Amino acid sequence: MLGRLALFSALRHSQFRQLFVGQVVSNLGDWLTLLALLSLLLYEWDLGALAWAAVLTAIALPGAVVGPFAGVWADRWSRRTIMIGCDLARAVVVLGLIWARDLPTVVVLVGVLSLISAFFFPAQQSAIRLTVPETDLLAASSLSQLANYGARLLGPALGGALVVFAGPRAAFGADSFSFLLSAACLWQLPPLRGKAIATGNNSSGFWQELRSGLAYILGRRVLLVSVGGTIALGVIAGATDALGTPVLKALGVDEGMLGPSFTALGFGYVAAALAVGERGQRLPVIAVLGLALLALGVLFVLHGAAVALGLTGLLLALLVAFPARLLFGMSYGASQVASAYAVQQQTPAEFMGRVAATARSLVTIVPLPAPLLAALLAERWGLGQTYAAAGVALGAAAIGVLALRTWALGSDSPRPD
Repeated sequence: MLGRLALFSALRHSQFRQLFVGQVVSNLGDWLTLLALLSLLLYEWDLGALAWAAVLTAIALPGAVVGPFAGVWADRWSRRTIMIGCDLARAVVVLGLIWARDLPTVVVLVGVLSLISAFFFPAQQSAIRLTVPETDLLAASSLSQLANYGARLLGPALGGALVVFAGPRAAFGADSFSFLLSAACLWQLPPLRGKAIATGNNSSGFWQELRSGLAYILGRRVLLVSVGGTIALGVIAGATDALGTPVLKALGVDEGMLGPSFTALGFGYVAAALAVGERGQRLPVIAVLGLALLALGVLFVLHGAAVALGLTGLLLALLVAFPARLLFGMSYGASQVASAYAVQQQTPAEFMGRVAATARSLVTIVPLPAPLLAALLAERWGLGQTYAAAGVALGAAAIGVLALRTWALGSDSPRPD
């Protein structure tokens, strides 16, 4: 049955299968560590929101800053060697969390983990490009996102159970072992080297290659529009993350509904990866991205308007907690699959590392001020009005993406040397 689905066509290629299995194991392990960090900081050490914010910053920022540099090296070296080296290094760093005794130690170790992952990500994206043919790239990108979303769905349950029965440090040990299993899967791959980079290994060549990642995005219309749309989503999503739970509370979603509502969100992510991987070839990637952004914008506006109007009640709470969260997950998940596929589709293997890393850094760094800005605007305008305004802004970005579709699918600028 699975073999007949277009989504699973990429699994016919043995090298991609090994890459995919390693990603599944590693992603599940990451959620074990995330849940263990929450338990350690907020419950065992009784620290507050600032401590968790410091950890989240350590997770996001170092890798985003170093990412473009790491992407250059990913294009120069064996992808297999980079990925295995990163997995082994991450296994050691996560193991170090077992003996962490204070917040600064945790933040430093998490930051180091982020730096190492910054090298793994572009190598992994390049490896996907090298292990499947062009016809199976959408399926491979969808499966890669499915591994992420599946981990979001299953990881909290597994991590929560392990933390409850064995403690957070046992979860760190399990994550460390998951990196070793991932390295064992990747060990069977060939070196996965792309075409040689003409600029060589001198320092001027390195900086030229670093700039070429951004230049490539700017020179390819589909990439420019898709990365721009994804950055717009990152800004709005970052802003609404700060307001999302208060909005749910204002609409009557109580504590008992909150957990299951996030499960519905996770099912939406998975459904999106399955649907786009199976049917996504029927629409241009720009259209998929634009429609997904438009759906998200509409959902934000509807939620914000309901809060602004003071609507409440059990029926509304149930609709918001479950069907609406499922639609949120499907729309957001579709946008992420489309964005990842655009990078894979538009970028040759010898440029994949630096282009993927540069795009990821832009999408991570640009939205960083959004949560604070959203909180300030909510204080001034009101919660519902700010949430609805974010939806209007995202809808405008979606219309821009869709309007630029014909231009984006036209002739692109030549690839930079």
